[in-house]
Amino acid sequence: MEKPDSETVLKLYTSDELETLSDADIVEIREYQAFTILLKSENSDAYFCIPEVDDYDIPQRISNEAISDELIYLPNVRYKIFGFSQGRNPEIIQTVPLTPGYYTIRLYTNDQWFFAYWRIIPKDLSQEEWQAIRDDVEAKVRGLAMDYTTRKRTQVRRLRGGKFELYLDDDTTFLIAQSSRIRFAVEKLRNEAKFRISKRYSWVPSGSSNDTDQLTIRKIGERPDKQNQLYSPIRYLEYNIAINQWLKLIINTITKTCESQSAYLASVQAELDIQYAEEERFKGNRTDSEIAFTKNSYESTHSQIVSNMQALLKLSRYLSIVLQDEFLASVDLPANRIFPKGLMLNPQYNLLYKIYYGLRHQDKHYTTDAYYSRYWKKTAKLYEIWTYIKVLDSLINSGYRPISGWIYDSATVLPFLDDETTVILKGDDVTLQLAFNQAIPHDEKKVTKQMPLMIYARKNKPDIRLDIFIKEDLYLGSIILDAKYKNLKALMRERNEGFAGVAEQFRAYRNDPDSPLLHIPQAIKPKPVDAVIVLYPDKPDKEEAIINRQNSVTYMQLKPGVGDSNLSRILEQHITNVFGRSNYLETL
Repeated sequence: MEKPDSETVLKLYTSDELETLSDADIVEIREYQAFTILLKSENSDAYFCIPEVDDYDIPQRISNEAISDELIYLPNVRYKIFGFSQGRNPEIIQTVPLTPGYYTIRLYTNDQWFFAYWRIIPKDLSQEEWQAIRDDVEAKVRGLAMDYTTRKRTQVRRLRGGKFELYLDDDTTFLIAQSSRIRFAVEKLRNEAKFRISKRYSWVPSGSSNDTDQLTIRKIGERPDKQNQLYSPIRYLEYNIAINQWLKLIINTITKTCESQSAYLASVQAELDIQYAEEERFKGNRTDSEIAFTKNSYESTHSQIVSNMQALLKLSRYLSIVLQDEFLASVDLPANRIFPKGLMLNPQYNLLYKIYYGLRHQDKHYTTDAYYSRYWKKTAKLYEIWTYIKVLDSLINSGYRPISGWIYDSATVLPFLDDETTVILKGDDVTLQLAFNQAIPHDEKKVTKQMPLMIYARKNKPDIRLDIFIKEDLYLGSIILDAKYKNLKALMRERNEGFAGVAEQFRAYRNDPDSPLLHIPQAIKPKPVDAVIVLYPDKPDKEEAIINRQNSVTYMQLKPGVGDSNLSRILEQHITNVFGRSNYLETL
């Protein structure tokens, strides 16, 4: 493995040891650091695979089904896993940064498999800070910190230190992993259905073939009018007993979960289709490897969702048939939801109850299959989502009440924070509108209450925009925030060296917006945007909340445990400033 300033030889293991190794035993590469992998071998039949990077467009990697059904890398070829394209005639390089986590190389040579590992660590966050960001996002919306792709890996290693360390993170993956065990247990119980012998009585003509018992004798004395008749018992198999009632409840629960998860996946797929179509619209602004990664990721995700839906449908149909079996069709659901301890002695009931319990308590998901895991989002995107959540929570903690938008509109929340998502919050005298990644229009005709600004500059899509209103619909002004997954030194260097991206972007956000909805006399009319706040994490060892102001732009450090109080204070300060404009409104 080669970095620009060093070369490292990866240690080979004869078995998959990822779970047993300490982090000190695994080579680490910082996120956004260029590196290559080279297998030196005299064996021309040798090759290796890296399952976790299949969606990335690695130059010179090949597909050869005669050798393997995986994408393979040949010996004595220098593979550039990540790098930056530079110069007038740039070489073809994979430019999509790898997500923090563990990566496995599976090497085949001389009829034997070997394993080697490396890990990607965050660039401008410590491992603990990255995990805290991930956990905060997951706490707001489960699954939001993850991409929806599920990849079968050599072995999954959990990232230590976070709250969400489960191999399986949702009911879909949990049920699919358990489906064969569910079927086995249900079939065994189906073939060994429990019952008790019960009696049903009726008056029948006297005859030698009729059964009699003590109740029959007693009824003869009680009913002299029933001459030549007997109150005879008919014995039958009764399945409406506690053990079958619980089996029906468990199967019902699993079936309904399959159906609800299938509907949920259909909604997820519809959302992914919309996102991919949007990505396709702007692919001209992206590198070839970014376009390939987006396409491959979308296709593998689509394939995985379809496969999951089919698996859920298959399990649901099977269990629906079981519910029609004679021994379950007439069975009631248990009146008492306390599981009979005696049933725990039966291994099949024990297994099904644990699955039932796991569905009711997601933190109790368990599995013997450690091969499936979903990918975390790219850190830059994760930080952007996290900052929006932090701004939202800061406003809520300051007393503003969320009343609509995003997670406040629906009981079923999909794991997405889409562009143009908006949350409306109410204060005593103020209404706030917090928008995520919403482009500001260039055309005055497109200005509305939902988008009160227009802008003349090319840079027109801030990460976060906070609009302030009085009496719900009288616009007062806005605050713009932008999340940059960079350290302050890099931001200042780009700004001072006149990089078109950062310098132009922040100046445009502060100076260029206008609003026909801001009804203040022209002579004293302020700029609609009261402040531009740039949020950045800085280096992992920077523990002090740094605020730096340059040309009406505030640069503020924000990462787990650092900057929360500053964010709340500065937001409230600018909201108060904007609210003060209400004294100059021409119409109230």
